[in-house]
Amino acid sequence: MKRVDIVNKLDGLRKDFSEYTSIECRKEDEELIECAIEELNTEDAKKIYTLQFLLGERDKEIELLKKENQELKKELEIQRWAFKGLKSAYDSISKTEEVNGD
Repeated sequence: MKRVDIVNKLDGLRKDFSEYTSIECRKEDEELIECAIEELNTEDAKKIYTLQFLLGERDKEIELLKKENQELKKELEIQRWAFKGLKSAYDSISKTEEVNGD
């Protein structure tokens, strides 16, 4: 059973108890139900906070990875440019050697 279902059932019980004023220990039972709901809400809040924190950390990590990716792309472009320059120089030397008969 999911936590939401439990909270909803407890809330339903609380409403039922509030309708019946002739039940003995009604106040005590209502307090017990309220405590159970608060405890579930507290646990949920802790989990939500933890998840939000982890999501924030993940977002920071993603931003760092994006920056690193951009830097790697720049480095790749530099290496491609250098490779094209070297290839062009090699092709020029090869053509010169062919013309000179070397």
